[in-house]
Amino acid sequence: MIELTGRQRACLRTLCVRKGFSTVESLARMFDVSSRTMRTDLKAIESFALENGCSIERVPGKGVRLSASKTSGLRLRGMLDEGENRVYGRQERDAVAELLLAL
Repeated sequence: MIELTGRQRACLRTLCVRKGFSTVESLARMFDVSSRTMRTDLKAIESFALENGCSIERVPGKGVRLSASKTSGLRLRGMLDEGENRVYGRQERDAVAELLLAL
């Protein structure tokens, strides 16, 4: 069974609710990571999606999107809503790091 990080779960949740394509660059900006990191995350997301009856559609020049039947998509969203899914941005991580260093 594939385990996703919090950021990967958040990214997959974003792909679940978007109807159209999302570019790797726009997803990378949204999650405050490099395009290379987002591509790595998308590989893990794709494996997880395939394991759960869905897939990631990739179209050059357009981007990526989740491809799933209505039933599979709903089941996948339900799985993603379980547990802690908070993803912290760079500013929040830096603030926590500064606080910990001050202690």
